[in-house]
Amino acid sequence: MKITDIFRLFTISIYIVIVSGCVSQPRQPDWITIQPKAYPEKQFVIAVGEADTQHVADDRALANLGKFFEVSVADVSSDFSQASLDGSESEKRFLNEQKFMRQVNTQTKQVLEGVRVVERYKSKDGRYYSLAVLKKSPLARRLRKSILAADRNTNDAILYAQKQAKNPIVALASLEKARQFQIKRDIENTRLSVLMGRGITSKISAETIKQQIEQGLSTLQFSIDADRKKDFDLLASVISGVGIPITNHTDYKIKLNIDRAPVSYRQGWFWLRGSAELVIYHGETSLAKKRWPFKVSSQEENLIEQRLSDHLVKELPAYFYSMLTTES
Repeated sequence: MKITDIFRLFTISIYIVIVSGCVSQPRQPDWITIQPKAYPEKQFVIAVGEADTQHVADDRALANLGKFFEVSVADVSSDFSQASLDGSESEKRFLNEQKFMRQVNTQTKQVLEGVRVVERYKSKDGRYYSLAVLKKSPLARRLRKSILAADRNTNDAILYAQKQAKNPIVALASLEKARQFQIKRDIENTRLSVLMGRGITSKISAETIKQQIEQGLSTLQFSIDADRKKDFDLLASVISGVGIPITNHTDYKIKLNIDRAPVSYRQGWFWLRGSAELVIYHGETSLAKKRWPFKVSSQEENLIEQRLSDHLVKELPAYFYSMLTTES
């Protein structure tokens, strides 16, 4: 074999080794650090996930894309039914925020329909990367459709409260429903603004509806149906806790029924369990009735009744508001 042939074979061999090395260890793609040209920012939302395995990297890419929509919802998450009431505000706000965030998370899952992982990469050090993308235009159409539907539902609920509700309590419930429509609308409009740079202006806000509810509560009057002064004082606290005047000159009244089990003793504590029921009447007709369980404890038996009283004073205003603003 000629020397030139040997040299040619050696050169080809070196080339094959180099090419093989390039194939086995491809260059890091640009999409790990910048918006890829194939998915321009005007048309796509993108997110990158990184992990020790490809499956986890895929999941993280999808989760990171979801974080794009985790915008501030403080203004739309305020809940008048909790924030305006006396009692354990921190606990009530915590429970309300949990409920609200469940709603936000549910809507986020709906928003992220259409997300897909389009690119994957394994680095030299064994790390896996995934690129998730979401096309903006279909999502924007869904958000606009949902926002306009919420506005229609809000207007219908307000009109029903103003024109068709058979009594003030039904009107309040319809207004609260309108407020919930607007809270959902505000979340989706904020997402639309983040996605496209602008949203859809609303003619009415959740705050405005909240003020209408407050006004409705202030004009509603209640009397108290109670045989014992202790129960009367408790119900007076409940009614005033939601901003409703107390008078004897009204057909609306509220009654409290308490069912209790015998006090039990366990591991150094006295326990009292039972249920409290609020009933709203118009004349002799029951308009609403709801029962809630309770459980209180004390290390001294003679304090158990005071614990029950403190518990009811703290919790019943929120329960009463819920009755007034929830459809039966």
